[in-house]
Amino acid sequence: MKYLILLAVLAAACCTAHAKAGKLPSSWKVCKRSDPQFQECFKDAMTGALMKLASEGEPSLGIFPVDPLHMTRLSIDQGTGPVAIDLEFRELDLKGVKNIVIKEASYDHETYTMSANVDVSQPLLLDGEYTIKGRVLVLPINGEGKCNLKLDEPTLKVVLKGVPTKRGAETYLNVTEFSFTIDTKKLHLNFENLFNGNKELGSTMNHFLNENSAEVLKELKPAISDGFGEVFKQISNRVFSKVPLEKIFPE
Repeated sequence: MKYLILLAVLAAACCTAHAKAGKLPSSWKVCKRSDPQFQECFKDAMTGALMKLASEGEPSLGIFPVDPLHMTRLSIDQGTGPVAIDLEFRELDLKGVKNIVIKEASYDHETYTMSANVDVSQPLLLDGEYTIKGRVLVLPINGEGKCNLKLDEPTLKVVLKGVPTKRGAETYLNVTEFSFTIDTKKLHLNFENLFNGNKELGSTMNHFLNENSAEVLKELKPAISDGFGEVFKQISNRVFSKVPLEKIFPE
């Protein structure tokens, strides 16, 4: 499998000319490393920060609201296997980030690794435009137009890894990896204008895709996960490149 992720100017993580640096927003919770309940504090802090970023963003850190979370382009070249397609999403919006519920979260001070298990209380929605050609299981597919995907009862596993970077007397975290794994009880897909607008063939293919959505998701999930993982990595670096670790996790 090969996939190409092209991220232009992200509406969710766009620079601002007047971004302040050096400290967390006053509304964000700070967790002391010496706190015996640090991990529980960290979970609460993550929850509060995500809710703020989803609804309002944080201009002081150069982050616009992340619900919806926008991707300019996500291209998937799935050359082999049951789903063998060239699929490109454009102007893709992920809606429902504000409904995230963090079930478990932890931070390891020694390895600079954060992880969380997340439920989403409402379906996640993906809306945008697409171009597709190839084969899904036994059927050929091609088309171009609008698309929407809905994920029922989604769950997420996220892992952020970084390396400490000294700038002067202070230490910042450079996020090098953001793993974003998504699962769902049911994936609903709808691609408009399949087969050059042939409504009968398009309706049949959409029905076929939904009947086999588990197999489709299995094949496409790595690329989708990497695409959104890259977006969240950039957003995370908006925070950690501006605020020293000592101010995020003081002694």
